[in-house]
Amino acid sequence: MVMKSRSLKGLFSKNEFAKNVLTLMSGTLIAQLLPILASPLLTRLYSPTEFGLLGAYLAMVAVCASVASGKYDQAIIMTPNESETNNLLMLSLLLPVLFSFFLFVAILVFYQEIVGLSSDLDNMIWLYYVPIGVILACSYASIITWFNRFQKYKEMAQNKALQAGSITFLQILFGYFTKISLGLIFADAIGRFITTLDLLRRYKTNHSFEFNWHEKIKLIKKYKKFPLYEAPASLFNIAALQAPLFLIPIYFSPVIAGAYFLVFRVVMAPISLVGESMMQVFREKATKDFYETGSCRRLFVKTMWLMFAIGIIPTLVLMSWGREIFAVIFGENWENAGLYAQIFAPLALIRLISGPLGYLFILREKLMWDMLLQGLFLLMTVSAIVVGGINNDVEQMISYISLSGIIFYSCQIGFSFYLSKNNE
Repeated sequence: MVMKSRSLKGLFSKNEFAKNVLTLMSGTLIAQLLPILASPLLTRLYSPTEFGLLGAYLAMVAVCASVASGKYDQAIIMTPNESETNNLLMLSLLLPVLFSFFLFVAILVFYQEIVGLSSDLDNMIWLYYVPIGVILACSYASIITWFNRFQKYKEMAQNKALQAGSITFLQILFGYFTKISLGLIFADAIGRFITTLDLLRRYKTNHSFEFNWHEKIKLIKKYKKFPLYEAPASLFNIAALQAPLFLIPIYFSPVIAGAYFLVFRVVMAPISLVGESMMQVFREKATKDFYETGSCRRLFVKTMWLMFAIGIIPTLVLMSWGREIFAVIFGENWENAGLYAQIFAPLALIRLISGPLGYLFILREKLMWDMLLQGLFLLMTVSAIVVGGINNDVEQMISYISLSGIIFYSCQIGFSFYLSKNNE
């Protein structure tokens, strides 16, 4: 599992870690700012219900994509040679296609039963686009991990900016000229298709696709822990994060679901992007440090305080004036979203801190720990929604969801700190 020193050479010089973080952050900054800057316009082009549809679509895609590749894409970063890396990449691209085919058949056969769970039958046609979204999401995640494996941070930053720009531009375009209820979904799918093609083009410039089935079968067995433990853990995590977008329309209304989704679009999604960018550099450095010295605790502490410094001021601002900020920027119809943002602010901060540090569960191969912890997170989140729904109290539900997340991410940070040093 130890990566060849040659493949890591040049990344870990004295200032290289900070340089790589800044390179990825540049693309991440654009990827954050464009959707946020466009949101005041988009909230006037699309209704809360239409935002709710986008949220439900993205939630379904995220849940399915969390298991479609068997999480073999996560093993790409750990492979000892380039041939194995490329074969894992191909495996991670092929499995989602197979998964999506069966998903489409299931949707086709059980469509009426599925839409029967919703009161808004006319807008459930987006279900048919989920398999395409799954293929795009898994392909993007797999290829971007390959780029991370070979420290192509500049290309990753450029692609993140391209994705944000294309999706945002298309959402505005559809909003102005088509006025279709699924405009946000179409724009998202087309934008992700464009950026996935861009990654494939960059990959094909210097590499060929390898179809060695014997090698792929060996890799399936070698990294079997990923589909056995990491895939369920990822499913639990994504389901916990996306469950509100499924359940809020059932207990409350699509309007409240749309407000909830806007909060995630402008608050929680940027948090994920920053954490993901930091993790892509952190996991390379942590892997090298751990296998060379048996510890990456110094890097852990440094990263933890860096993420805290990045997030503390926006968190305090949001906690103090979230409701007023949302009302001014997005319009009075979205004032309740600002209240939700205030409640979620502490959760956003601790999720930001935890983002890159959770990789240590994978590095130390404590995948069963991760699965159990993620399962507990899902249980707490669903319980929070059900209790809030039974009591018909939205603020109570949001507060319980926030508290559940704070408990989970605090535990994740604590366990990761323990794993940052070889205590065995």
